[in-house]
Amino acid sequence: MDFIIRTMKKNDSSDKEFFDYTNFESYKTTLKDSEKYSEEELHKKFQQFEEDDPLDINESKHSVFILETYNGIKVGLIWITNREPFWRFNDQLAWIYNLHTIPEFRKQGLARLLMIRAEEWAVDQNLNSIALHVLNDNTFARNLYESLGYELVVTHNTSCFYEKKV
Repeated sequence: MDFIIRTMKKNDSSDKEFFDYTNFESYKTTLKDSEKYSEEELHKKFQQFEEDDPLDINESKHSVFILETYNGIKVGLIWITNREPFWRFNDQLAWIYNLHTIPEFRKQGLARLLMIRAEEWAVDQNLNSIALHVLNDNTFARNLYESLGYELVVTHNTSCFYEKKV
């Protein structure tokens, strides 16, 4: 199956719905024992999380790339921006807020394609490095990042922060 990566159309309701869906699904993976909660409880927790750390994807510094099949089935996305890392000041880098692939499409190298697209975006933005956060026990993601040359730069509790020079 062939795929394309395109920029999210921020005014398109279908793209926005997919963005919201993938962010919620990714959020659930960060909760310990998420299966204990009802879907309604999870949505409330997610809403609180969003309110505590409001981000506006409509700001020009945010970009979202959607991966889809040639017949328009959305299967993944990556959300990236430029910002300061908390471990270094007065230095902008590309920051990946979310990388998500629909479960049925995992283990096909699609997350790798999205990561490469994010790295290209970072270079286009004249940024020298790209970084992200991942939970320590997410070994699949950590293995992907390490295979792409990302280095573990900081750990805190259950969090790992990776960075790569581009």
